[in-house]
Amino acid sequence: MDESKPNSVFPWDKLSDDLLFDIFSSLPQPDRLSLCLVNKRCNRIATKLIYRRIYLNDSNVVTSDFMDLAINWTLLMIPSYLPEERSRLLANKKLKGLIKTFIRNPVTLKNVQWIRINWDLEGELQKRILELLCSEGTSLQRLENITDPSCNDIIANGKVSKYQVTSFDMAPPNSLPELPVPENYIPNLKIYLRQRISSRLSHMTLFIDPLKLFNYLYLLKGKLQIVDLKFHWRREFFDPIYFKNPIRNSSTLPPLRDLSEIFDVRSLKVLTVISWNEQLLPREVEMIKNFKEFIYLEDLSLISIKQDTKLLVPLFEYLKNLKRIKMDFLQQYSPESTNPEIFLTILLNCNKLQFIDMRFEGMDLPIISIKDRTVDILQKCQCNKCNHVFNKILKEKLFLFSEDIYLEGDHEAATKDIFTMMRALSLLPYSKACDSYPSVRTQPMNLHEFVNIMNDNLFSYRKNKNQLVKDFSRNIFKKLELNDSLNLNNDDNNDSHTTPLSFHNDDYREQFNNDHEINNDNNNDEYTMSEVPVNETPVNEFTPNENTNDDLFDYPIYNDANDNIHQNRNENENAVIAWEGGNTQPEENGFMTTREPSETPNDELVETEVEVEEDGGITVNFEPNTNNGTINIPITNFSTNASDASSGLPSDFLGMSNILPPYTTCDDDGYLLKLPHEVLTEKDVIDCYHALIHHYRATYIAFLRGFPKLRFLMLNDIPSVVVEENCERIFQPALYHADYKTNLTGWSCSNSNKNGR
Repeated sequence: MDESKPNSVFPWDKLSDDLLFDIFSSLPQPDRLSLCLVNKRCNRIATKLIYRRIYLNDSNVVTSDFMDLAINWTLLMIPSYLPEERSRLLANKKLKGLIKTFIRNPVTLKNVQWIRINWDLEGELQKRILELLCSEGTSLQRLENITDPSCNDIIANGKVSKYQVTSFDMAPPNSLPELPVPENYIPNLKIYLRQRISSRLSHMTLFIDPLKLFNYLYLLKGKLQIVDLKFHWRREFFDPIYFKNPIRNSSTLPPLRDLSEIFDVRSLKVLTVISWNEQLLPREVEMIKNFKEFIYLEDLSLISIKQDTKLLVPLFEYLKNLKRIKMDFLQQYSPESTNPEIFLTILLNCNKLQFIDMRFEGMDLPIISIKDRTVDILQKCQCNKCNHVFNKILKEKLFLFSEDIYLEGDHEAATKDIFTMMRALSLLPYSKACDSYPSVRTQPMNLHEFVNIMNDNLFSYRKNKNQLVKDFSRNIFKKLELNDSLNLNNDDNNDSHTTPLSFHNDDYREQFNNDHEINNDNNNDEYTMSEVPVNETPVNEFTPNENTNDDLFDYPIYNDANDNIHQNRNENENAVIAWEGGNTQPEENGFMTTREPSETPNDELVETEVEVEEDGGITVNFEPNTNNGTINIPITNFSTNASDASSGLPSDFLGMSNILPPYTTCDDDGYLLKLPHEVLTEKDVIDCYHALIHHYRATYIAFLRGFPKLRFLMLNDIPSVVVEENCERIFQPALYHADYKTNLTGWSCSNSNKNGR
C-alpha cells in the first residue's frame, strides 16, 4: 500500500484465493451472499463457502445479537412464528428450490462437502437431493442424519459416494421406535453393511447394539477407525431369527464382547448417546461401563438418558481428556439437574473442558420455586437491574396481590413462572452444540409471541380471580352509540383491504363484516368464513409463485426483531436473497434476486388463518405486510354465543370485544375492565432473562474457577461465551444480549469466597 496516499484502497487483488477464502469464512451467511455480487472472483470464492456445508432445517434458527454462532453452516430461512406444519411445508418448498439450483448450476453441487438432513423433511425430496450429491457432488465427504432405509442403495451405489463418503448412517426401520419392522429391513441392512463398511469410515451412527450388528449381521475383519460415533438407544422389535446363529462362534473367530474390540480406542474422539427410553436397560448400563476404556475421548454427549450417579461418577474419573461435554438428563421425561456428585467428579477430573452443556442447580436455588402449591421467590443479586426485575416486574405484575403466591392448578404456574416458561415455550432454543451447530426452535416461538402468550395467561388469570379494575372514564356502550365514531352504516369499503385489523381500530366491525361472512346456525356449532379477497391474488412470501424465486434457498432472518431485540426488522433481513444458478449478474440471470417489502403494499393483509374454538368462539390470525416485516396479529377471541361471559357484551353488540384495547374487557354496564398493572413487555422479558443469569452468579464463578480453558457454557439452557474484560474471564449471554451488564466483575480477586457469594 502506498503510504503517501492514506486514503488508498487496500489491494484485495494481491491476496491469494486461499487467503480470501479464510477471510470470507469468518463472515456470516448474509455477508457471504452479498460477496457473490461484488465481482466474479468473490463470487467464486464465496460460492464455495456457501455450498460447502448445508444444514437443511425445518424450523426457525435463532441467531445471536452478540456474536456469530455456527457460521460455517448455510441454512434455510424459516420465520420464527410459523406453525410447525407450515414451517415444514416451507422447508420442503425451499429444499425443492435447492434441488433446482443444483440441476441448473452443477458448479454449486460440486462444492458440497457436508450436508445434514432433518428427519421431518419430505422423503422423496431427501432421496432426490441424495441422488444428485452421491452421483455428481465431487467434493462430497459426509452425509449426516440419513433416516430413510430406502436411501441405502443411493449412497452405496453412487458414483461419488461409494468411494468418497466417510460417514456411515444406519437408518432406523421407522421414524419412531417400537413400530413393526419391515420384513426386508434386516436383509437390506446386511447388504448395505457389506457395501459400505471399510477402513475409510470415520463417522458412524447406529440404531442397533454394535455387538449384535457385528456378531450376527456382518463379519468384521478388523477394528474400525471411527472418529465420531453415535448410538441411538431405543426399542425395536426385530425378527429374532436373524440373531440366533452368530457368524462368529469358533476359536478362530471368537464372539466380540466389548466395544473396544470393535472400535479402535485410540481413534475414537467423539461419542454421542441418544436414549429413547425412560430407563437404562441392562445392556445400556454395560455399554456405559465399556466407555471407560475410551480414555482418548474428547467429546461426550449423553442426551435424554436416565441419570445414574453410581454409573457415571466412575466413568468421568477415567475420561480426563474431555474437551467437550453435553449432558441432558431426564426424570419422567422432564429435564433433571445434574447431581452435585457428578458435577464435582467432572470438576476434579476434566479440567481441559472447553465446552459444557448441562443443567445444574446444585449451588443456586431457582428464583421461583413451588412447594405445596405455594410460590417462593428468591433474590440473590441486589444490583439495580435485578432490583427493578423483582420490584417492578415480579412483584408489581406477576405477584401483585398476596393471593398470587398460591396456586390452584398447574395452569397458574404457567402464568407466573416466567423463567420456566422461557424453556417450555422454546424461547430458549435447542442446539446440539451452540458454538458449532445452529440453535433451532423446537416449536414456533419468538420474543413477540412469548410476550403475547404470557399476557394472555396473565389476563385470563386476573379475570378469573376478579382482579381486573374498572375504568369509569371509559364506557363501551356509550361509545357504540356514536355512529360517526364506529361507522356502522358506512358502505364505503375502499380501504378494507389495505388497512390492517388492530386492537385499537374503531373501524374493526365494519372491516371485519366487509371481509368475512359468518354463517351461524341455531346451535352455534358450525361456522364458515369466506376468504379474504386481498387483491384477488395475494402476494405471500410463503406461497410459491411461478414468476418469483420464492421457492429457492434463502438465508435466514438474520436480525429478526423478535429474536434480536435491538435490531429493526426493516433492515437487510427484509431483502430475501435467493439462490438459483451461479452467474455473477444479480436479478438478470437469477443468481441472486432481491424482493424488497415495497413489492407488497404496506399494511396489506396477505394471509388469514381462522380457527373455530371448542366453545364456539372464533380466533382470526392476520398476517399484514408492514415496514417492520411480516408478523402475526392475533385478534382477540370472540364468541357468537350471547351468553358468553368472556366479553360481557349483549348479543346486539356481537364481536365488539375486538374494538377494545388489548387485555381488556367490560362489565355488564359497559365499563372497561383492565389489568391492575401494566402488561408485560419484551423489555420485561429480556430484563428477567438477564436477572436469571445474574441469579446464577455463584454457579458461573464455579465454572470459571474449575475450568480454566472453558470457552462456551450452556447452563440451564442459557448459552454464554467466555470473554475477557479488564484481564478477567467472564461470561456474556450469546442470545438476547441486548447490552447485558455482567455481575461477575471482580470475581477473580475474591479468593476468600470460593463459592462466589
